[in-house]
This record gives sequence, structure tokens and C-alpha cells, in this order.
Amino acid sequence: MDLLGVEGGADHDRRGENRGREITYHNVVRSLLKVGDWNGSSGSWTVPLENISREGVDAAVVYVQDGNRDKPGPMLGAASRRCAELIEISV
Repeated sequence: MDLLGVEGGADHDRRGENRGREITYHNVVRSLLKVGDWNGSSGSWTVPLENISREGVDAAVVYVQDGNRDKPGPMLGAASRRCAELIEISV
């Protein structure tokens, strides 16, 4: 189970073919934190906000995925919250 710190919208002036254009990206991942391993039973994890806080991070996404880092499997579930809310995840 991983927790992502994401930026809701990021404007960037690009080089190359997009030089001079302002492009808005959504849900840009700014940090990644492994929260723990989910074994299929209910559980609760509390993560201090400062563990995912980075410049521009305004939301958090938690996701549960089968498999492992070397051989990821199907996505089992995901949820998101604004950082202004208390981040407590129960599965």
C-alpha cells in the first residue's frame, strides 16, 4: 500500500516542441511513501502530513495493488483526499 503526494494542477513552460506554451498538468505525483503491506484484512494506518508534504502538494492518494514492486499486479483500490483534511486510512 502506497501513499502519493500529488499536485492538483501544475503549469509549466516547456522546451522543445512546446516552447513558449503554458501547459497544465493534473495530479502530478510529487512524493511516494510506502505505508505498509495489506494482507486482506481490515487495518488502519496514520501518516503525519509532513511525511508527504512537498512544495505544491495539495492532495494525497492511497492505493492498494496486488503483486510487488518488481512484478506489480492489478490495482485493488484507491482513494484520494485534500491535504487540508485529516489523513487517516482504513481498509
